[in-house]
Amino acid sequence: GPAVAPPVATVTVGADVRVAGLSAYDLVLRPKARDTRLGAVSIAIDSATGLPLSVEATARISSGVANGSRVP
Repeated sequence: GPAVAPPVATVTVGADVRVAGLSAYDLVLRPKARDTRLGAVSIAIDSATGLPLSVEATARISSGVANGSRVP
């Protein structure tokens, strides 16, 4: 059979959020690799349609995790 790539990120469901007045949940992806500048990616998913409403990328810094920017 085809080779399966090992998982490169952990995926969790974060807190419920509202984006543009719509109810959504946050899908949070965190890279497993420690040698990356990416801390996490949060994708707000519309609870009714399953469509992505916004994406936020958060950078990792040497003393922890820096704040990112949400893009609607």
